[in-house]
Amino acid sequence: MKRFSSMRLLESGGLLEVGAGTTWSDVYDHLNGTGIGINGGHIYGVGVSGLTLGGGYSWTTQDHGLMIDTLERVEVVLPSGEIVETSESQEPDLFWAIRGGGNKFGIVTRFTFNSFPQGLVSAGFATYGADGNDTLFPRIDAAIECFTATNNDTKAEPAFSFQLPAGGNPFFLFFWFYNGPITPSGTYRCFDGIPGITAPIVDYLHFSTWVNSTSGRSLDFINFLVEPYASHFMTVSTKYDRGGAFPHSTLALPSKVQFSWTSTSDDAYFQKQLLASSARLTALAEKTGITSEDLPAYMNYANYATPIRKIYQSNLTRLRKLQKRYDPAGIMTLAGGWVLE
Repeated sequence: MKRFSSMRLLESGGLLEVGAGTTWSDVYDHLNGTGIGINGGHIYGVGVSGLTLGGGYSWTTQDHGLMIDTLERVEVVLPSGEIVETSESQEPDLFWAIRGGGNKFGIVTRFTFNSFPQGLVSAGFATYGADGNDTLFPRIDAAIECFTATNNDTKAEPAFSFQLPAGGNPFFLFFWFYNGPITPSGTYRCFDGIPGITAPIVDYLHFSTWVNSTSGRSLDFINFLVEPYASHFMTVSTKYDRGGAFPHSTLALPSKVQFSWTSTSDDAYFQKQLLASSARLTALAEKTGITSEDLPAYMNYANYATPIRKIYQSNLTRLRKLQKRYDPAGIMTLAGGWVLE
């Protein structure tokens, strides 16, 4: 798919054509300095196709919705070999299925996204380590709860990650982001006074500079990630929902549990721990009202044991019918990923 790497900014309509073999870093670099932005991935190296076909959260989700909400057209090679361009007016059923339905309907070769004006952003991160008396992490937990409950600025879109590296001490990463050149005073006041290993890095960045700065930070670790939105965002998200297989008019806070290990002999053990950790965190989130059993799971963050109906809910029946229409022989099931049956 790497050869499908062309990008073209159309002069009319503010549309950007993106080849399915590109990464979001490629896209950001292409747009860098143009004053034009696009709803894309959070970190370095993430592929355009997988993230978009799963729904797609972004640093700018609160202002523009999910990535599937900014899609205008998609070129697809169907399992039959036919090449079709699908949109809300051409093959609308297929267009609906592709937006959040994953890789089960054909091979996407090109996306066409809506773009928007994008200026400089203010972003950086702070790292916090254990302080020896177990007071730090409860303070951070309280700060996240404070921010989630009180923030009403949709341009402030942070991410919080608790990590336990192999052979090391636990630490906490606070990735802060503001979609503007200056973060207003008090935006992250809930974190004031919490001592960090490194002070927050404050800079006025082009979008690609921020995303590319996350490169090379992978290690063997346990990671718990949450992306809190403005306190009123979940009640107004229907403003951005343009439909699609992934139901997202009402959403829980995006969160994931991630384990990384190197030995295949440990697969069974860590998979068991992953599921146990996910279950405990989900139960706690439901108990505290952060999420509920009725809300859909986000495909790109859900663990492998998540029931498929939890992701698509009432849309699953229609999605299965469309899969049989466009891929009656089940060819795309060979591509792996979530199974709709």
